[in-house]
Amino acid sequence: MSHDRSAFGTFLRARRDRLTPAQVGIDAFPGPRRVPGLRREELAMLAGLSTDHYSRLEQGRQATVSEMEAGRRPGDQRLIAAVHDLRRTDPDVARWWDDHTVRDYASVPKRIAHPEAGPLDFDIEIVTASHALDQHLIVYTVEPDSSTARVLPILASWATPANAPTGPQD
Repeated sequence: MSHDRSAFGTFLRARRDRLTPAQVGIDAFPGPRRVPGLRREELAMLAGLSTDHYSRLEQGRQATVSEMEAGRRPGDQRLIAAVHDLRRTDPDVARWWDDHTVRDYASVPKRIAHPEAGPLDFDIEIVTASHALDQHLIVYTVEPDSSTARVLPILASWATPANAPTGPQD
């Protein structure tokens, strides 16, 4: 993980820990709290991101920050204040924001009930190119060492006929 991503994640966690649901005007999610401030789910909801996308940002596994929500809600004073605070306190965020690169991005979990292998759990990343809004890149990923990751090579082997060539053809 690069230092920039790690520092950004530390910054996000510190800010999240300082806010309570009451301070941001939402009802606390039910259940016992394990964190002093907002839960990731609460902050992601406020930011208009999926919880998975926010978690990736905070954990340093995602290199880009969506500016899409700011474009959709240009008059949102809480969002404007959050962006201002981020830009003022972190030169990387200021540089990224000034770049004006807006990415239409979504991340959703997907479970497929395979008739032979059972449930398969994927994270789906959907990206839309700003210059071609009718084109989408959809990428299915799995957690390393998950049951889905272990069964995919077996499923792939079922799709290869026994007499099919396996190497480069001359």
